Amino acid sequence: EDFKEKVNAHLANSMGNLLNRTLSMLVKYFDGEIKEEFIVNSTLLDDSLQTIKEVKHHFGKTFLGDRDIDFWKTLANWYEDYERIKNFHSLILYSTSGIRITSPFCGWNELTAENKLAKIEKIGSITKEREKGFREQYTRIFNEGYNKDRLLEILAKFTIASSRTN
Repeated sequence: EDFKEKVNAHLANSMGNLLNRTLSMLVKYFDGEIKEEFIVNSTLLDDSLQTIKEVKHHFGKTFLGDRDIDFWKTLANWYEDYERIKNFHSLILYSTSGIRITSPFCGWNELTAENKLAKIEKIGSITKEREKGFREQYTRIFNEGYNKDRLLEILAKFTIASSRTN
C-alpha cells in the first residue's frame, strides 16, 4: 500500500510538472493564447485549464505545519504569478503530508478567503527560532507592494488536498 501511494504521488507530481511546463511555454511562446489549430478535444482542454494543481510529495510520515515551505512557496509563487493564474477557477495544493487536527491548515478548505488571510497573517505575526525559509516566502507576499485584493482572490480559489488527516 505504501509503495502504491509513493508511485501514485510520483506520477501525480510528474503530471503536475508537465502541465506547469506546458502552461509556462504557452504563455512564453504564444502569449497565453490557445490557437484554434491546437485544439483537439475542447472539453478536455477546458477542464484542464480551470484548475492548477501543485503536487508535493514527501517520503515517510510528514505533516503540514505552519512553517511548511511547500505551502508558502506555492502561495508565494501563485501570488507573484497572479497575471498567469488569475483566470483559473481552482488552485489546489496536493500534499502527501498529513494534516493534524492541531495544524492551522486543518479545515482550510471550509474557510472564507478573509478567514484564510487572517490565519496566514497570524502565522506570520509570530516569530520562531528556525524560520528562515518560511520568512523568505512570507515576505514575497507581504512586502511593500502587497495587494490584499489579489491575495484574497487567490485564497478564495486555494484548497489543500492531503493524502491523510490526523
